Amino acid sequence: MRPIRATLIVVSMIFLPLIADGLPQHGTVLWNNLVKPTSEFHQDQLETLFREILSKAAANTSVIHVEVMDDPESYVLTAMWRDELNYEVWRNMFSDYEKRIPPMAEILAIGKNAAMRIRDEQGNVSTKVLQGSDPYVFHACGEDLSLIHLGMHEPLRPPNYEKSYVSLHFFFVVTVQPDEKLTRCVVKEVRRLSNISDVNVNIRTDPWFIDESLFPVISPFLSEIRPPSKDEYESAPQWHCGVAYDGKVSCWGHGRLPFSAKPTGDPQPLKASVQVIHQEFCQQPQGYTFHQSLRVHVVNQTSEKLIVERSTVYEPYVARDMESLSKGLYQYHAGFEWTVEHSQDPQSKAPGPEFAILAPGDSYEIELEFGVSGGRPDISPAQGWLPPGDHVLQLMISTWDFDAKPEEFRIPWKSFGRLVYKPISTDPISFNLPPDPKLDKCK
Repeated sequence: MRPIRATLIVVSMIFLPLIADGLPQHGTVLWNNLVKPTSEFHQDQLETLFREILSKAAANTSVIHVEVMDDPESYVLTAMWRDELNYEVWRNMFSDYEKRIPPMAEILAIGKNAAMRIRDEQGNVSTKVLQGSDPYVFHACGEDLSLIHLGMHEPLRPPNYEKSYVSLHFFFVVTVQPDEKLTRCVVKEVRRLSNISDVNVNIRTDPWFIDESLFPVISPFLSEIRPPSKDEYESAPQWHCGVAYDGKVSCWGHGRLPFSAKPTGDPQPLKASVQVIHQEFCQQPQGYTFHQSLRVHVVNQTSEKLIVERSTVYEPYVARDMESLSKGLYQYHAGFEWTVEHSQDPQSKAPGPEFAILAPGDSYEIELEFGVSGGRPDISPAQGWLPPGDHVLQLMISTWDFDAKPEEFRIPWKSFGRLVYKPISTDPISFNLPPDPKLDKCK
């Protein structure tokens, strides 16, 4: 991520009309940081400023986020603005604020809802709704989430990197175990509320998004400060879903994750084993990409005929070792919105050529590609990198990639066999990421 520091503007209350009219507008987003003298850092004066900003915003403004501080050096309380972040780097930065967090204030408006938050000189934290309902409280997807920070930056849009765009990064805390389903759902909700398509959503059960450069070194609006140990931070679940430049949503997570498709005590109807056909280490500007070509052998291990789609849609789950994998303690998991190539739903009368009909003991094979970035011990796996060392990989392969419900085909196809439509997990395989591998000439 290219760090872009927002311009800091030193202001006085007598220039309110200039501030309200002069804040830079980024499309439908009004976003900036302001510096105000400590003598004017009071709730009534800040409320006047924020209401002025609200009233002067352009009619098409969908999001307003203006942060106010009394010292330009407090910018790390708006975002850390660093690419290379890990627990040790963060802990060193945090030590500057363990005894005192300086005053901060902000206004946040999303759609018709607006509120202000203040941390005063004595450390008291307060929130006041200025319009509509509280935008820091989200009731979405059947859960209650607290928005503790909104980060923004203006990168150049790939693949040409010629025009910039505003990207919003929402950081939520939730009391339940976050997972991919919830995070994807929240992405849709914040896109709807903000009317912004380029959004990223991060969810944890605690307010410590230590490896995110657009998150502050510490949220100044926390009333209770208890920094986590390294083990507490790394073991806590964190999920991220974001919109890529092609419009698709990609997700990844780590920590203790609920694995809804994980096999129970019941045996799987299909056994899937993985063979590594080829692997290579490809150079990157920072670290390298580890790439594997895999062949998956799928065999019917029941005593009845099975119908199964020859799907190549899968999700990788990576853990430190077999014990961690069995406990659901994943270092890395990526889930994707796949574009299924099927032009239409299956025929209702009989399975088509995209399906395999397997007698007991019969099998089929598919080939898949797996890749992950490695070689950077200073970067957390939550950012898509894995540290050097041994790892275990398990694939969860889809067996139904159609819009139609699979239950609609079970009875019509009964004469051909039993339809398998729940994901199947492969046998785990191990791999090693060396700290300094010999790099291959990759295409």
